[in-house]
Amino acid sequence: MRPVCGSDRSKGAASIIARGEFVRRLQQLSDSVGVELAKGAGPPVLVSARRFVEKHGRDALGTVAKLHFKTTQQILG
Repeated sequence: MRPVCGSDRSKGAASIIARGEFVRRLQQLSDSVGVELAKGAGPPVLVSARRFVEKHGRDALGTVAKLHFKTTQQILG
């Protein structure tokens, strides 16, 4: 087994910190829009996005989602 170099540890630590910050900010955004926003893609995201559109309208979706993704077309279809 090869020894772990400092660069690998730094990358691992940065990844953990970035993920934690992403989760924290997603929760803040969810709180601010009044809809629990799910991570990733698939059924939970579709439910979240539909709830968001019901509450804020189609035009506001771009404030919380990437509009060029296939999932967006499923929501706005």
